Amino acid sequence: MLVQLKPHQETFYKFVMNKLRSLDAIVLCEGKMEVKVVKRIIRKLNLEIKGFVGITNCEGISHVPVMTCVVALLARLARKLKVIAVIMDAEEMSIKDRAESMINSLRARKLNVEDLEPINSQVFRTFITINEKKLTLLIAINGDYTLPFEKHKIEDHIVKLMILESKIEKMILRNTRIQKK
Repeated sequence: MLVQLKPHQETFYKFVMNKLRSLDAIVLCEGKMEVKVVKRIIRKLNLEIKGFVGITNCEGISHVPVMTCVVALLARLARKLKVIAVIMDAEEMSIKDRAESMINSLRARKLNVEDLEPINSQVFRTFITINEKKLTLLIAINGDYTLPFEKHKIEDHIVKLMILESKIEKMILRNTRIQKK
């Protein structure tokens, strides 16, 4: 079961005691677009969600490490929670650098985080240890570097699909690219 979390609309107590404690995994998305895309993909592919998975909008890339840290620290209360997944845009960084940046931010907040292990070219796995509990942290970075954009975001994947479906041409993208001055 996929549960939309809206912690800023609930009391902290209700969120932690009623929602967070019942989750097996939580997906922290950088923004609204990522939440919508994840939910649509699950519906479109008719994916069966085993256990209880929460999904929430962190409201910006700068909040993702903070939210990850908070959820990891609250994992002692949420004994079922085993996985934290993070979905964020690459922006102007390389995929690997964005993932490393996330890990460094968590380490700066004094979390015990292992080194990244690539799962594929845009998804990484690591582990966060809090006391005796070990949480899996999955980090998925959005962006398609075959496209001529200065910033790489989730929207890159939509553009790529439009190219594959011949709805737009890649040459048009090169001609409309904003040049740095």
